Amino acid sequence: MLMVPMIALAQNGGWDSIRINGTYLRLGMKQSEALARLAETSTLKKYGDTIGHWCVQPKDFAGLPWDCASVGFLDDKLYTATVELDTATDTTAANLLNRLYMVVLEAEKSGVRVEIHTQPEAEYDMLKMPQRGRTLSVFIGRKEYSIRIQQPVGVPGPSFTTLSESIYQPQTPVPPVQK
Repeated sequence: MLMVPMIALAQNGGWDSIRINGTYLRLGMKQSEALARLAETSTLKKYGDTIGHWCVQPKDFAGLPWDCASVGFLDDKLYTATVELDTATDTTAANLLNRLYMVVLEAEKSGVRVEIHTQPEAEYDMLKMPQRGRTLSVFIGRKEYSIRIQQPVGVPGPSFTTLSESIYQPQTPVPPVQK
């Protein structure tokens, strides 16, 4: 389990930054600077033919090739980044939800706008094992925290809950906090 509390990530980097493999990135950062910083701790792989999208893995990573954080650049500036913070099995999922609750509580106390959205339930095959996925997204300023729940369908197997963090540069300005 990730030992750094999520709330520390939000406070140390701010609501417009993210930490990937120990490197802090901020929205609007120049692509050359962001990639140079990430290269100190990470292996960078460009996503196929996409312009400005990179897969970011720790240098000593031995996992699956698609299991990575990602960064995206538009007009030579960071406009999106996503990192998986933690994955839990059945009994430890409550810890992830508690961590998300603490982030929301801190944001509300500091006057940052919080929105919560759900995505439609989806069924898919993952490594030839039918899964049902549900996602709850919490938007705080320019950050999104997503809880994704994956459960097997019709076959025995573990359920997983994953917490991820993203920053993004919206196409329209974020509305001010209404009090």
